Amino acid sequence: MLEPILKETFGVIIYQEQVMQIAQVMAGYSLGDADLLRRAMGKKIRSEMEKQRAIFVAGSVKNGVPKGQADTIFELLAKFADYGFNKSHAAAYALVSYQTAYMKAHYPVEFLAASMTLELNKPTSSRSFAPRRSGSRSRSRRPTSIARPDLRGQ
Repeated sequence: MLEPILKETFGVIIYQEQVMQIAQVMAGYSLGDADLLRRAMGKKIRSEMEKQRAIFVAGSVKNGVPKGQADTIFELLAKFADYGFNKSHAAAYALVSYQTAYMKAHYPVEFLAASMTLELNKPTSSRSFAPRRSGSRSRSRRPTSIARPDLRGQ
């Protein structure tokens, strides 16, 4: 029943759209009701989640799914809310991640300068660019070193 929905993600619920499809196929939700379920999970509203659980389990049982299995699947859907996101956003995040990794690998000095510029007005985050006493992998691969400010000009 769930295989066609979860096949592209190797059986793991990742996208909000998958939660909505599972609710439709298993529990007979309409598209609008499935969206309400998705929103309730995203906002983690306990009272709404319990209401949705009852609807989901009853609908699933009506469609021939054992009650225990329906409860288990609802729990998996609820866990999804901690990390799942919209599929179209996933593609954009992947592209930005790829571009960022490319820039860091091929233009490390420029990447570091741009990163520091973005964090210029955030005094607490500038500490992440300071040289570390203990060796770190990222620091050892830098083509240049970062010196602490020297007010005496030495």
